[in-house]
This record gives sequence, structure tokens and C-alpha cells, in this order.
Amino acid sequence: MLSSALNAARSGLAAESLRVEVAARNIANASTEDYVPQRVEQTALANSDGVSATVRPVAGPQLYTAGTQVDLVKETTTLFQAQAAYKANLAVIAAVDNMTDGLFDLFDNDRSERV
Repeated sequence: MLSSALNAARSGLAAESLRVEVAARNIANASTEDYVPQRVEQTALANSDGVSATVRPVAGPQLYTAGTQVDLVKETTTLFQAQAAYKANLAVIAAVDNMTDGLFDLFDNDRSERV
């Protein structure tokens, strides 16, 4: 169970890092002519060990301000969402670490009582 939680959090961290990278690239290219923005699609893995993240172009022409296809509000929102999800995944890792420490403490106490 603990390894599943760590795998899920690890893949979540990787997916959120990719979301930040893609959002930053979209923002940086907002004024680039003919730039097609991208999105990160996350898919839950069948074995419940996290997510898979894939970068895909945004489908269809969507012109926003000044003729760009990049929605700066959406990209900024994506950055905030990725930050919150990244923190949540770090909290999962910290919780697993605390549970593992507690488990080791139980074994250490049990061993010292036998001696």
C-alpha cells in the first residue's frame, strides 16, 4: 500500500511538472505567429499506481486577444492548479514517510522489549 501511494505521488509530481512546463511554453509563445498551444492530458493508470501524462496540441482554432491562440488567463490558472496539486502530492509523500517512520519505531520498540 505504501509503495502504491509513493508511486501515485511520484507520477503526480511528474505530471504537474509537465503541466507547468507546457503552460510556461504556451505563455512564452503567446505572441508567436501560428503557435499552437498545448495541453497536458492525464490518464489514470490501470494498476492504481498513479497517472500518465501526455502533451497534446489544443484542438481547433481558438483566437483570443490580439489574434493569439493562447488564453493567458487559462494558462495562469493552470499554473496555480499545478502548484496546488504539486503540494498535495508532496503531502502524500510526507505522510508515507511519517507512516514508515512509525512502523519502524514499532519494530524497534518490540525488539527492545524482547531483549
